[in-house]
Amino acid sequence: MELNEELLENCMKAFRAQQSAHQKYQDYYDGKHDILNNYEFSENRSNMKIVVNWFRKFLNDELAYSLNNPVNYFDKLGNGTYIDRIDIDFSTWEKIHNQKLVLKSNMFGHAYELRYIKDSEFRATVLTPLNCFVLEGSDADKTVELAMHFFKENRFSEQEMCDIYLPNNIVMHYKLDSDELIYIEKSTHAFVNVPVTVSEANVERKSMLDDLKELIDAYNTTISNMVNELSDFRMALLKLIGTKFDNDDDVAKVMKKGVLQMQSGSEIDYLIKNLPDAFANSVLKEIKENIYKQASHIDTNEKMTSNTSGSALRGRLITLENKCSTIHTMLEQVIKLRLKEYFTILKATDKIDYDYRLIRLKFTMNIPQDLLALADIASKFKDVISLETIYGLLPFVENPQMEYKKFLKQQEDMMGKEEDLDAIQDDTNEDEDIIEETDTIE
Repeated sequence: MELNEELLENCMKAFRAQQSAHQKYQDYYDGKHDILNNYEFSENRSNMKIVVNWFRKFLNDELAYSLNNPVNYFDKLGNGTYIDRIDIDFSTWEKIHNQKLVLKSNMFGHAYELRYIKDSEFRATVLTPLNCFVLEGSDADKTVELAMHFFKENRFSEQEMCDIYLPNNIVMHYKLDSDELIYIEKSTHAFVNVPVTVSEANVERKSMLDDLKELIDAYNTTISNMVNELSDFRMALLKLIGTKFDNDDDVAKVMKKGVLQMQSGSEIDYLIKNLPDAFANSVLKEIKENIYKQASHIDTNEKMTSNTSGSALRGRLITLENKCSTIHTMLEQVIKLRLKEYFTILKATDKIDYDYRLIRLKFTMNIPQDLLALADIASKFKDVISLETIYGLLPFVENPQMEYKKFLKQQEDMMGKEEDLDAIQDDTNEDEDIIEETDTIE
């Protein structure tokens, strides 16, 4: 692919269109909902605007369910050397990086992972449709042919910069002037391919907000209307029958002193609204239920019996669990490509030649588990399957291979201690025999 002026101009136009279309997802996550600008204003009445951020709640819940536990790596050939190397090189940054990547992917429908080398260490960061444009090929794999990363020159500058990543270790550096790319210099990156991967939320690359926006807007409007109706009770009118105030000063005196002298036969009361709250509450409840259904979530604030089992709790979460499984599937594709690039770097730097496809991933969801049932399964299968596989079933074991090594080490230490005790006991017995023989001779 030839990088020319026409291609750059088309990419810039496509990026600005993409940026404009995806800004609403960031706004809704930040609580900047349409009601803040579109709510109908009523003069001299309450105009409170209530924002209930279902979008952010659901995204954070999915993140907590799916990735609060770290990703576990297994070697299909049982070679723990490479697993240990991955754990060392990835442990300082991977967990929070995966969480950020999934959060941004689900927020926008897709996001991007940019890989780089810093201080001779393999690292990665997250980009979004608001600051990155990727040109994918027309082949079945949608190979990334070009990636543009937009950023400010520094935190105190409004100067926008652009780095364009190309295959064969090439990075082109530009600055922007009214969306015109002005060339600065060329440098290199450490990867043969473009070091950017598209992380998809689903196969359609759709955000949850696409299905929820109208319901969220309706909920915000309905609850705002209800709050404003209640707030307008402050505007209750004083009703007088059989008498009247002579002027406005008399009204002010009554409101200040709280005392009112009435003539015989006069009546006084407050004129307030009779609100049909049952209808508004039923509408609000219906909208809320539809929001949860569309998001495939459950209301965890619902009251449950105290003796509910872990299996029953997990049954209520089955739809959300299926959704989190999709999150894991999409993330696994990104991690596999990350491992491919990682082992390519290791081959060039440390002469380590290994097939990334032999690394297997295991995700453990942060949902209620019936540990007694798992323990029963483990005890029944301990003579049939390996201990490492059994450790992989337990949600509190982060690295089954490491746990298995620790178990073997513990067994060795215990056997060593037993041998030492036996040796001490033998020495003691020999000493006792010598003493007995000495006593006998004497």
